[in-house]
Amino acid sequence: MVAVSQFFGSTNDLVGGLTQAVRDAAPGQRLAISLDGIDFLSMPDLAAILSAVQTAERRGVAAAVSDLSPALASLLDLAGVSLP
Repeated sequence: MVAVSQFFGSTNDLVGGLTQAVRDAAPGQRLAISLDGIDFLSMPDLAAILSAVQTAERRGVAAAVSDLSPALASLLDLAGVSLP
């Protein structure tokens, strides 16, 4: 599991952590991206998370974002993003 809170504050650190997690996951594995404790994401942070999910899925890794705050769940819903 990747806890986004450990990278919070630096989009570059977040991108690096997510990229490494996707690389480390083997096809058939599951990658969980936890947003526990996160109430706000910048657009670059959100884009990094969505990109990681898409890249993982292209590699055959099931990826899911979990522990969404109500605010982030609403934001993703308004944006038309469907996350498990």
